[in-house]
Amino acid sequence: MEGTPKSGTLELFKNGSFGASYHRADYSCTYQGNYEIIDNRLVLKRTDLTELTDKVFTTEYLINRKDSILKPIKNGFMEIGISKIME
Repeated sequence: MEGTPKSGTLELFKNGSFGASYHRADYSCTYQGNYEIIDNRLVLKRTDLTELTDKVFTTEYLINRKDSILKPIKNGFMEIGISKIME
């Protein structure tokens, strides 16, 4: 339904894979792929992620460790709060 609230959660795994969960009021779905961190930039290696998650996720974020957020490089996407960082 148009106007249904949507959200998402992103989990990065030590083996270089990720799970991006897209949530709506009536369902949720998790999309998997691989990621790479280069300096302070997170790259999600799944080109169709933006379309599959109805623009909840993009594929590139700047990692702001000080404020514990992932800031999208492209406009029109929400910042993602980091709940735990493991070194």
